[in-house]
Amino acid sequence: MDNTQESLHAWIARHGVIMESSPPLPGDPNMHDDAWAKLSKAQHYQVMFSPGEGPSTFFSVGGGIVDAFALKAAKKAHRGYQWKGLSPRCIAYDELLAPFRLKYRPDCVDVLNSLKMDMPTCDQSFEEWCFDLGMDTDSRKALATYLVCQKSARDLRNWISRQFGAGAWADFLDCENL
Repeated sequence: MDNTQESLHAWIARHGVIMESSPPLPGDPNMHDDAWAKLSKAQHYQVMFSPGEGPSTFFSVGGGIVDAFALKAAKKAHRGYQWKGLSPRCIAYDELLAPFRLKYRPDCVDVLNSLKMDMPTCDQSFEEWCFDLGMDTDSRKALATYLVCQKSARDLRNWISRQFGAGAWADFLDCENL
C-alpha cells in the first residue's frame, strides 16, 4: 500500500480546478478594521473557482509577498539598474516596485492551501475558535469573521463534493500542505 500523500498541485491538476482572480481591491469587505491588513500593506482579491459553479471568496496577501514578487519582476524588467545599496525605504525603490505590485495575482495552489489550512478551525464552536485565535467572544467583529469563515468552508466543501464526488473532500483534506 502506498502511504504517500498527494500534493495539492496534483489534486488540482487531477480535478482540473481553475481559479480566476480580480485585480487588487481597495479592501476585503469581511475584514472589519483589521490592523494586520493596514500594517502589512495587504492586497485583497476576490477569487472564483471552477469548473462548475465554484465558490467565490476574498483572499488577502501580506505586502511582503507582493513586494517579493514585485522586486523579482522589477529586477527582470530593469536589468541594468543599480539595485545594490538601494534601500527599501527610499522613494525610488517604492516607485520602481509600484507598477509590479499591481500585476501580482494569487495562485490557485496558494489560495486552496490557505483555505485548507483553515479547515480545522471551521469545525469548532465560536468559543473554541475565539480561544484558539486569541479573540474575544464578546466581539461582534469576531462573530462576523467566524460566520464568514464558516460560510467559506461550507461553500468550498459543498462545491468540491458536488463537482468531484463524495470522496474528493476527504482527498482534498488529505493533501500535503505546502
